[in-house]
Amino acid sequence: MASQYNNTKLFDLLMTYNPNKNIQDKSKSTALHIACKYNNSKIIPYLITLTNANMKDINGQTPLMVAIKEKNYECITMLLSDYCKEYSIDINTKDNNGNTPLINMIIKFNDSKELVGLIDLLIGNGANKDDINHDKSTALHIACKYSCINLISKLITLTNANMEDKNGHTPLMVAIKEKKCECIMLSDYCKEYSIDINTKDNNGNTLLMNMIIKINDLKELVDLIDLLIKNGANKDDVNHDKSTALHIACKYSCINLIPKLITLTNANMKDINGQTPLMIAYKEGNYECVRTLLSDYCKKYNIDVNTKDNNGNTLLMNMTIKFNDSNELVDLVDLLIKNGANRDDVNHDRSTALHLACQYNHSILLSKLITENNVDSKNKKGETPLMMAYNKNNIQCITELLTNDSFIKYKNTKASENILNILLFILKNNIEDDKIYETLLKWEVCCFGLKQFKKNINLIIKNNSFIRAIIKNGFFIHGNNNREHVKTPLIFSITHNFKELTKSILNGYQEQTIIPEIDDNNQYCLFYAIDSKDEAYFDLLIKSKKIDFEKEKGEGQTPLKYSLSLKKETITKALLKEYIDKYEENQEEKQKLTQIIDTNSYEIQKSLIELGKKAKIDFEIIKQVIYSINDNNNSNTYSFYNYNSYDLNGLGNNVYYDFNNKNQK
Repeated sequence: MASQYNNTKLFDLLMTYNPNKNIQDKSKSTALHIACKYNNSKIIPYLITLTNANMKDINGQTPLMVAIKEKNYECITMLLSDYCKEYSIDINTKDNNGNTPLINMIIKFNDSKELVGLIDLLIGNGANKDDINHDKSTALHIACKYSCINLISKLITLTNANMEDKNGHTPLMVAIKEKKCECIMLSDYCKEYSIDINTKDNNGNTLLMNMIIKINDLKELVDLIDLLIKNGANKDDVNHDKSTALHIACKYSCINLIPKLITLTNANMKDINGQTPLMIAYKEGNYECVRTLLSDYCKKYNIDVNTKDNNGNTLLMNMTIKFNDSNELVDLVDLLIKNGANRDDVNHDRSTALHLACQYNHSILLSKLITENNVDSKNKKGETPLMMAYNKNNIQCITELLTNDSFIKYKNTKASENILNILLFILKNNIEDDKIYETLLKWEVCCFGLKQFKKNINLIIKNNSFIRAIIKNGFFIHGNNNREHVKTPLIFSITHNFKELTKSILNGYQEQTIIPEIDDNNQYCLFYAIDSKDEAYFDLLIKSKKIDFEKEKGEGQTPLKYSLSLKKETITKALLKEYIDKYEENQEEKQKLTQIIDTNSYEIQKSLIELGKKAKIDFEIIKQVIYSINDNNNSNTYSFYNYNSYDLNGLGNNVYYDFNNKNQK
């Protein structure tokens, strides 16, 4: 208590009773420990004994260590200067952490101006500079950790210069780890103390590697690297991950270090994942490093741009996988291809870079990756790039491929792919692009079943591009083991009773004045509409105003004569009005003729049927018949015409038909 509270009177009184100075309290501290703790240096001479000078408290600390711990300078200097030899103070004893007074002095006084003098006292009294604590650290390790530059010359020995702590770190490595650049820069000791520049820590990292890992964000890095290289650092050494210093520089985007670190050997060395420094740079998103390696060092150091990692991926494949659609990366892909990247290479899954671009939906890359050999290349699952894009629902890639001229040129259109599913997928995504559908519909493998066509009719009729494509190129359909190329979609829609499709096709012909659809038997589309049980088809065609209602089929048969032969009264009536609308210029006449047709349709058609058996029916004949029927109805007399004769076109010049002579044939 007297030692703790510096009570001189009490202390003097106690000393008269010749107390036991070596007694320990519960913490195993002696009175000398307590005096050193509370910096009561005046009573140290009265308390110190040969026994208690080296006694340890519960923490394994001697009185000297306690004084150091509490940074009590007077107590330390007194013990070291006046009593060290007299009382055989053990300068190299260790506390419970294995720390000697020398180590503890650096830990506690590293920021104090008295440190150097205290260290000199310890060393002068025989402190072992090579002693280690439980972490296997020497005093030199600790000095480097706390950047005690002035101590290095006092602590370094040929032994401890290369001693390793529990992490395998030498003192120089510790300085690097703690970013103590001033300690690192002390290169004067490298040769004198044979410092091993290429020693490795427990991770297999050399000083060169650790320098990049720890100091990559400091401006001093380049100078420090130069210093290591000057002192013999091996640029081609690898750590436990088989990474070189160049790998690590590329990982941390240390562009300025690349020219200092790259060698013909390490330029293509692979780490534990089979990745070269160039691959690492891209993996970590350090694109300037990638550009630097490809632009400045690719040829000089024979960088292999087609080497593969452990997954069998080339750099081009890895670029494709991690691509982020930026212009910077597009340029890098161009640069890589320019340097000889093989676009047809495959990985362990037998996927090309084109497959991977389709898998990850990087449509912007497709035009750069397409070659004659890879458009039909199949991976292990049997997928081509197009099927890969489809299986991943990557519509952008599908559309990009199908509009790319090179892809269209090289693609095997007879390959056994389910192209129809791709077509339907595009339709479901409401893609409007004439070129896509024109491309697909030319391929025989893109073949509808009739039921399938009907099932998807709603998708088909809503897509204007698809409609224009089938008008231009037709489409393939199969049934009963036969494949048919439908070249006349309008006729197909009528014969298969797809009314909404008919409407869409008619709209698809908007750029044409007259719809030209004729079948292989030279039968015009209008005849199919006349044939249909549903007269709505005829109505749709006529109202489109794109139908040649006079176009003949075999033996000079016009749609009008065909309709008359089938006794299609409504259709015939509509056709007659088409003639009037086309040829009658006088509006009053036009209106009058139309009214007569509406009121006398049956008689007119009956007369035309008879007349059509013997002659070609043109507008003039139609007009005469209409007026004749009208006049006859008004006069209540029977006659085909109110004319005695009429020149019948098609029966030869000067041949006349007398309508009142019933025996004339």
